[in-house]
Amino acid sequence: MSISDLVPWKWGKSEAAVRQENRVDPFTDLQKRMNRLFTDFWDDFGMSQGELRRLHKAEFEPLLELQDKENELVLRAELPGMTEDDIELKLVEGSLYLKGEKRREEQRSENGAEYTERMYGSFYRSIPLACAVKEDEVQATFKNGVLEVVMPKVEPGASKARRIEIKQG
Repeated sequence: MSISDLVPWKWGKSEAAVRQENRVDPFTDLQKRMNRLFTDFWDDFGMSQGELRRLHKAEFEPLLELQDKENELVLRAELPGMTEDDIELKLVEGSLYLKGEKRREEQRSENGAEYTERMYGSFYRSIPLACAVKEDEVQATFKNGVLEVVMPKVEPGASKARRIEIKQG
């Protein structure tokens, strides 16, 4: 093999195609091997990587449901173990912002030993709204760990549009 065999612009078309097919990128190969190593490691514990990520995740993510009804948007968020004081709700420029912190502390005595278990988690969600809503008529209620936000829609013809005069420059 001479040095000219290593220069790609000197190869013939068929030679270049064969060499490109057989060539393995060392970084791609390393990444595949590392991914396989971690997958095999977590499989030994009987859990997938996604299950372990959820298990070790410090943040609490509430389940949300947004319904687009005829005259209103209704958002329901499941926030078990929280109170309305733990939740902050804002409506800004066509998006609803939901923020909160879940705190739980449990103490118990067993066989003369004291056990304290603490769990903290915060969340922040930004929910873009599909249409304009009447910001001054939005109502939120919180009952049995479920937050419900009712947002009346702005009528289609009631937008704040105005004609802009074009002047000759």
